[in-house]
Amino acid sequence: MLQALSGLEIDDVADPKASAPAAGDLLLEYRLFDGSTYTLTIGPALPENPEAHYLRLQAAFQGPAAEGENAPPTDRAAEIAAFNQRFGAWTYIIPQWRRDSFAADLQSFLEPVAAEEAPK
Repeated sequence: MLQALSGLEIDDVADPKASAPAAGDLLLEYRLFDGSTYTLTIGPALPENPEAHYLRLQAAFQGPAAEGENAPPTDRAAEIAAFNQRFGAWTYIIPQWRRDSFAADLQSFLEPVAAEEAPK
């Protein structure tokens, strides 16, 4: 997942004393086959800069059902914990164009049907 986010452009980190919004206007969850989930919460525009948005990153691990309730944690669970320790406590600031790339409207991928081609 870190490779997938490697192209993510972050402009800044929000002031930890500022009250960055906990809830976002856009929530993206990436669920992987190994049982891990990466969540990107993109908040509203910053009050002082409407061309920038808050971003929070979190990860969770609910691996495949293990034999017995007291199964030892896997290496993947440790990787997820390290991800959260490294990235989870921060609130990042991303540019508007990056936010828009996450929130693409399906209609923007479709061409309009010409009047003569429209079904009757």
